[in-house]
Amino acid sequence: MWRLIRRVKSPLNVETLFGEQAVARGELCYNLNLSPCTSTVMVCVGSLWLLLVWPLCAPGWLAHKCVVYDDASDWPSDTNCPGVRHAASCSGVTDLRRDLRGLPGELRTLCVDVDRAKRVHSPLPVASFSALRRLRHLHVAGCFSRVLNGSFRGLAELRTLTLRHLYVPLDCCESAVVPAALLDLPRLRALHLHGYSLRKLPPHVFAARLPRLRGLFVNATCDDDLAEVICRVTPLLTSLTELTLAAPLVQELTRHNCSWNGASERRDFTTSANQRGDFPTSANQREDFTTSANQRGGFTTSANHPAVRLTVGMVTTVEHGALSCFPELTYLSLKMNEQLQEQLNKTAIRKIDLLDYGQPDLSMQEICAVVSAFSIKRVDLHYNNIDFSEFDPDQS
Repeated sequence: MWRLIRRVKSPLNVETLFGEQAVARGELCYNLNLSPCTSTVMVCVGSLWLLLVWPLCAPGWLAHKCVVYDDASDWPSDTNCPGVRHAASCSGVTDLRRDLRGLPGELRTLCVDVDRAKRVHSPLPVASFSALRRLRHLHVAGCFSRVLNGSFRGLAELRTLTLRHLYVPLDCCESAVVPAALLDLPRLRALHLHGYSLRKLPPHVFAARLPRLRGLFVNATCDDDLAEVICRVTPLLTSLTELTLAAPLVQELTRHNCSWNGASERRDFTTSANQRGDFPTSANQREDFTTSANQRGGFTTSANHPAVRLTVGMVTTVEHGALSCFPELTYLSLKMNEQLQEQLNKTAIRKIDLLDYGQPDLSMQEICAVVSAFSIKRVDLHYNNIDFSEFDPDQS
């Protein structure tokens, strides 16, 4: 049962509350259980038992597994749950419907951490959050075996959804997400997936109509095939303004062939160019090729292309035409043992704003050539040794 809480500025005095005579007669007993933020007093007067919960530091609501705060200033400083007003944080949740029952309907932000004793939980129940129809931001930490059609029913006002595996980066969640589950989120603007395997999701998982989705943030810690990951997000590229893909296990940059959704003009054009051997190998050829593709509808132009941040691992193989969906990158992080410029020239990338690059032995001359070829604005380098022997600052 939920109890309204008021701020207590002075220590709790049982005698003041119930009278000195009651205490003296032994008719009142209590069990004080202190936590960093609350005092729980179990009181018995005669045969009547009362449970009073008093906070020592903040107003709000308390339950067995949830804390609700009306104002962000009352949140503990170490909280990982973002919220300004009307926010709740629940931990150790084992049964969503039971443990969240009674939460105030006016909540705007809800953070749920499931019980860590189980690596994978049962399917996310249908209408798990349907009583919270005014919810704007939902952050769920845990791995569910399935996300069902109707799991998010009733959340038509939701703007942000986060699904995060508790064991990142040591493990990944191979959950089956039914594409229709996202149809209940027509106002969704940002989707965060951390530790969920995109390769295990249905190929058309994002084919559902998400007209207002602008940001997709994916930390695919266990996916080693970047082409498969790209195929999952392809349907969203025309509407997104921000895309972040982190796949640290990826070692090969290969062409993608997303045949499941009917090859787009961009993909057909790229495949055809690959088959003819027409992909560019120099910066000028790559620029001409990309411009031609844009004019023919082959690539998304910079005017409506999302800001793409891509992180991969130690790249050992690069196919001609790789990353054809991303001719412009806001951020690229990778490591290589091969010649950087030679490998990047194989891709369809023509511009990189920020390059985060690692290699045991670097040549400053090559780095400067790459910066010029890809119009790079900033470079973060990680190396053991760097060679300046061929570097001429006057020509850079």
